[in-house]
Amino acid sequence: MQVRLSKRLERLGCYVTKGNRLADIGTDHAYLPIALVQAGRIPSAIAADVNEGPLLRAGEHIRAAGLSRQVETRLSDGLSRFQSDEADTVVIAGMGGQLMRRILEGGV
Repeated sequence: MQVRLSKRLERLGCYVTKGNRLADIGTDHAYLPIALVQAGRIPSAIAADVNEGPLLRAGEHIRAAGLSRQVETRLSDGLSRFQSDEADTVVIAGMGGQLMRRILEGGV
């Protein structure tokens, strides 16, 4: 499965430094980490969401793309279930500003 990103996600992907490990917070479908791994821009990613439903859907897309070794799913409220050395770049997109602020203030 080859993922095609929306213009918004494509633009976000441009800001991810080549070679970095990605934490995609609020991943939903995991399209961004899948596309970035497929393009060779990143070696691996953790696709995280606070809800199990989106994570199940993300896992299906990851398996369909054959990337189960490179893209992990994780149930996490923001960065609460991350260690500080697990990712080099964090993407927090598709949610309101107040929620983004709360996630960033919580940090790791």
